[in-house]
Amino acid sequence: MLAARLIILLSFYWLSTSAIDPADPLFVDLPHGKIRGRDNGFYYSYESLPYAEPPVGELRFEAPQPYKQQWTDTFDATQPPVTCMQWNQFIFGDNKLAGVEDCLTVSIYKPKNTSQSSFPVVAHMHGGAFMFGEARQNGHENMMREGKLILVKISYRLGPLGFASTGDAGLSGNFGLKDQRLALLWIKQNIASFGGEPENIIVVGHSAGGASVHLQMLREDFAQVAKAGISFGGNAMDPWVIHQSARGRTFELGRIVGCGQASDSTELKNCLKSKPRGQHPVDIIKSGKFAQVPWAVTYNTEDGGYNAAVLLEKQASSGRELIFDLNDHWFDWAPYLLFYRDSMTTIKDMDDYSRKLRQEYLGDRRFSVESYWDLQRLFTDILYKNATELALDLYRKHGKSPVYAFVYDNPANTGIGQFFSKRTDVHFGRAILNNSFLHNTF
Repeated sequence: MLAARLIILLSFYWLSTSAIDPADPLFVDLPHGKIRGRDNGFYYSYESLPYAEPPVGELRFEAPQPYKQQWTDTFDATQPPVTCMQWNQFIFGDNKLAGVEDCLTVSIYKPKNTSQSSFPVVAHMHGGAFMFGEARQNGHENMMREGKLILVKISYRLGPLGFASTGDAGLSGNFGLKDQRLALLWIKQNIASFGGEPENIIVVGHSAGGASVHLQMLREDFAQVAKAGISFGGNAMDPWVIHQSARGRTFELGRIVGCGQASDSTELKNCLKSKPRGQHPVDIIKSGKFAQVPWAVTYNTEDGGYNAAVLLEKQASSGRELIFDLNDHWFDWAPYLLFYRDSMTTIKDMDDYSRKLRQEYLGDRRFSVESYWDLQRLFTDILYKNATELALDLYRKHGKSPVYAFVYDNPANTGIGQFFSKRTDVHFGRAILNNSFLHNTF
């Protein structure tokens, strides 16, 4: 409820309201034909509306193409959105592959039994490290009970299908971001048919969804599709967002799936059947060439628990926690766990930084269960807090629009730490995804 109320509060702070004639509540006319939604008692839903052609066959590893089909029959918009193809670490069992490629849809939720004839619009991007997650993972019913907003959930490509890149024109990548942009354009062009106000759209997201919101806002023309953005627990400055080694990883992916003979990215794309690497977010913000619209960004006081909690899991072979192995492998593991492997010029630079971090947060103590909280604080600072503070500082220096910061420190009853550590005897505090549990109360 807190997250929902925060969105509503900011939305009405930034957005105005207007009045239009109400449309038929269940049947809506779109450029492609008529759709039929669902009456859910206190809100209407219109789900799984395609905004792009299916990204399959020759359209795999290509920029999304606007949806072109015309419907001769009424489109059934009562089915929940499918999951985009992904490897999902939260699936129990050995087979963690889920979803389908034909998944580029938006789902719209509109309050019922309200005196409003039109509504501001919230476009929501789910999180999941750009690798997993789905539009339906966050609930919407509590937001609908508020009766103030139209909510639109966006599905976009994930993992290699959405973000594989060789950094050149042959396999440009970032197709998931391009999916999001096309979805925002679709919302802008069509939301009035649902009683939404196209001039009053804000974009929100959590974790990778929050980073996605920020990345979209770094486009100078973002104001053409939305009026403001809110990033929960993720922004473009976080070190886990931009991967400088994407080219090498993509060719490695090609080798794994049998495309090891590809000599260049064009051959690789044809075998796998992805704009040259752009500027880093820091450079874009310093240039001032980004959307000058309001932005709100948040982080959790113990976000690092998302990454560090797994180190408290007891290993079957030794019966002791994985955190003890850091004593022997810190210099090998830290650059990968903290995402600075690609930013260092030499191994010496990398080792010096690893040594500095360990000394600053643990001093001369060894890694153990007792020192876990210091390690979690390290993870929180390096992966979330420092980047948020840097982004805010850059926005104050180079931006012209308001920027707001929120820190979430109200722990959920259950959280991601218990899942990754497989322990219930540890209180992990306010780890990342705790505010995602609040999102589930929408």
